[in-house]
Amino acid sequence: AGYELLYVPHKDTEMKIIKLTEEVVEALDAHQLDLQTMIGSGKFVEYFKDRVLHWQKTLGDVQEVTKLWEVVSRSWGALESIFLASADIRSQLPDDTKRFEGIDSEFKELMNAAVIVPSIVEACTVEGREDSLRSMKERLELCQKSLNEYLDVKKKIFPRFYFVSSVALLDML
Repeated sequence: AGYELLYVPHKDTEMKIIKLTEEVVEALDAHQLDLQTMIGSGKFVEYFKDRVLHWQKTLGDVQEVTKLWEVVSRSWGALESIFLASADIRSQLPDDTKRFEGIDSEFKELMNAAVIVPSIVEACTVEGREDSLRSMKERLELCQKSLNEYLDVKKKIFPRFYFVSSVALLDML
């Protein structure tokens, strides 16, 4: 059976992000195991070996991309309201705000293109998709690192902030 990616609305917007269902994750694992078993069955698979190896690589790539995609979606969702809505953060971290704006537009473009392709295999094997997601993940990590450093500076200025979670501190700022 062909599995499809599930797209859910992001907060109260038209923007959709992926949500990996347990069914899809389990199916990918099960199919990978089936393919591994076929390879191990020796001479009986020889005729189909190239196809089995192709599918093994394809499903491995799909697993890798879906995990990466979910990490990027989560990071983007957490940082979106901070970098796009907070005037303080925008003024204090202008380089990271600019970086995030680039990621934001790239991510939205990727999601708008992905929603059109429901098949998980097709969506995850688009040329350049994994590299694009990897690049976004690295840049999101830089934004997160700068944000954490900024919060640490605020905590040094006001030591009582050490007892406040980062989320609550961002709300206060």
